[in-house]
Amino acid sequence: MQIATPTPGLHIDEVMNNAAAAFGVFHQYTQEQVDAVVKAVYHAGFNARVSLAELAHQETRLGVVKDKVVKNIIATRYVYGDIAKLKTVGIVSEDEESGIVEIAQPIGPIFCVTPITNPTSTVLFKILIALKTRNPIIIRPHGAARKCSIEAARSRVAQLSGGKIGYIHISAMGGGNYRQFDAEQRGFALRVNG
Repeated sequence: MQIATPTPGLHIDEVMNNAAAAFGVFHQYTQEQVDAVVKAVYHAGFNARVSLAELAHQETRLGVVKDKVVKNIIATRYVYGDIAKLKTVGIVSEDEESGIVEIAQPIGPIFCVTPITNPTSTVLFKILIALKTRNPIIIRPHGAARKCSIEAARSRVAQLSGGKIGYIHISAMGGGNYRQFDAEQRGFALRVNG
């Protein structure tokens, strides 16, 4: 039997520790704070819908730009429309007859693998949903769609209050190498500093 060994340079403990630190702060957000973050993130993604579609087409050489724009609209405007008014903090429902009370609690971190076929729309809607539920998200894009996936997440980061509201991590592996894209380095990672 063969036992898999970790990828050299893959600092999963660091990624998980950062996600846990973000979780420790972000799960304390009120519904109003969460809704403000999600709204800002929606606007950033929606405003970047065309450039992200063009980048995805250019990088992957798959699909039609116009169709990718439509998918980015669905992943932002329609997803946001569906989740904007959802209560995701505290008591979300009470059934007095049965005595059942539903309380929303984040479970994070969420690990997300994205496809080559719809990379930007997948990143856009998964980030929206993760933030709405106060969960950190770790994104692993398809290697052939790495740049556009990073840019889709970055379009969200630009709108967030100093990168202190949640945790989004995106990684790229190739040739056994792992790089964490960080605001101070080559990309981004949102971290909560408390």
